[in-house]
Amino acid sequence: MKIEYPPYTITDKMLNLATKIMEKIGEANYLESLNRYPELRRKTRIKSIMYFYLSTTYNGSYSYG
Repeated sequence: MKIEYPPYTITDKMLNLATKIMEKIGEANYLESLNRYPELRRKTRIKSIMYFYLSTTYNGSYSYG
């Protein structure tokens, strides 16, 4: 069976450019996911702060005065 090769040669420059492109795509996907539900994250943060305040107020480990 004859091995067929593509009509081009993959060079180091091509690999480096492909790597940079994939890094940029990864960064863009990450930043997009951060901005998808900002209101939901805000509500979750508020709940976390309220939970921390209530748990430290009622169990006596912290005192606010």
